[in-house]
Parts: sequence; C-alpha cells; structure tokens
Amino acid sequence: VIANIDGGTIENATLDSSVTFPAGHILQLQSVAKTDTFSVSITAGGVEDITGMTVKLTPSSSSNKILILTMVNGASNFTSRQSGFAIRVLRNGANIALPTGYSNRPPSWFVMDIDASNNDTSISSSFGMFTDAPATTSEVVYKLQFLNYTNATTTYYLNQTSNTDDTPFRNRTISTMTIMEIQG
Repeated sequence: VIANIDGGTIENATLDSSVTFPAGHILQLQSVAKTDTFSVSITAGGVEDITGMTVKLTPSSSSNKILILTMVNGASNFTSRQSGFAIRVLRNGANIALPTGYSNRPPSWFVMDIDASNNDTSISSSFGMFTDAPATTSEVVYKLQFLNYTNATTTYYLNQTSNTDDTPFRNRTISTMTIMEIQG
C-alpha cells in the first residue's frame, strides 16, 4: 500500500511487523554516557571491566549488524606513559574486534599511548568504531575493558587524570558508548 500525505502530519501510527526497511537503516539505538570517574589497579597483562560502560540490545533479526561507537577518555599511572590505555570490547563476555596474528602481543580494540613521562595532568581521548555481526535475536551485552599492556601493575583512570587533585588544570571528562542495530 502506498500513501501520499500532502501537507499533514501523522501523530500516532504503528508499523506492523510486515514492514521491512532497506539495508543500512538504523533500527534501534542504545547508549550510555559515563559522567563520573572510575579507576582500577590491574596487574601486568590483566584486564578489568570499566564499570558503567555496558550497553544491552536485542536484535530484531539475526542477519542485522551492530555498529559500536565509543569515545573513551582516560589516563594511567605507568611512569613512562602516563596517558596510555588500551581498550577491549566484549560481546556477552567474549573479546571481539580482535586483530589477526597477535600471537604473544596483547590484543586490544584500540590503544591510546602518549609519551607523557611524569605528566599527571594529561588525559587522552580515543574513539573506537566496530561493526559486529552477533547472528542472534537474543539480548547481547556489550562492555568495555581496560587492558594493562605494561610489564607492571598499573592504575587506569576513566574521565580523569592520574593525579586527582582539585585544580584547574586536571580535567574531568565523560566517556560514551553507543550501539546501533543496522538492517542487514
């Protein structure tokens, strides 16, 4: 059925389940904005969930894709790279967005590594984008983790510098994660 509406608006309408959108259309969006701070101490080579950076979505079709977008602001107290951090993204507990051939190297989604020796006022920003194909119509849970890629126990900070003194040059930020179901 094709309908033309001239100069009017539809205020309350429901599309029935037989309506399909062309490939590439956004079907639903879920997001989280973490506005508070978070810190965690991680042993060498370890990983830890970033509290509050979790988003859930139930795909409407197993052929649809999920577009993941993140903006992460953080720092660490590792002495030679105080602004550095590595991020992993997990779907239902499994690490996704993996590089090929990583062998003994720590696999991460993205790394922000700025040589800012002994600069505890630095905070780094990094943007991540990945298209996932979960192939399910069951709820999927996406979450972010810090990965310690150093050879020592390191504290990682989200939305703050490694020095938390309340002074004007130690910024506070927000971090976000948005996931979108894309028609396959």
